[in-house]
Amino acid sequence: MKPNLSEDVLSLSEFKRNTAAMARRMKRTRRPLALTVNGKVVFVVQEPSEYEKREATMEHEETMAGIRAGLADVKAGRTIDLDEFVVKMREAIRR
Repeated sequence: MKPNLSEDVLSLSEFKRNTAAMARRMKRTRRPLALTVNGKVVFVVQEPSEYEKREATMEHEETMAGIRAGLADVKAGRTIDLDEFVVKMREAIRR
């Protein structure tokens, strides 16, 4: 989930003073907190389960993008057969 900029950005000092309350808030809202130092965001803190979900989603999207790119290559004729690939790889290894 994306941070709510009006609620989920706070100073690192405030986070340190209220760590337990902030941890409960993140668990309840399932949103990350953006922590600032001198008014600039320097850290984003989030629940481990939310981080894992985000990572899995990103990995899935990257995989799907790779599959779409491969299918586009096949459709556009940018492929070679296996025998030609093996010859080219052997040549590349010998260099």
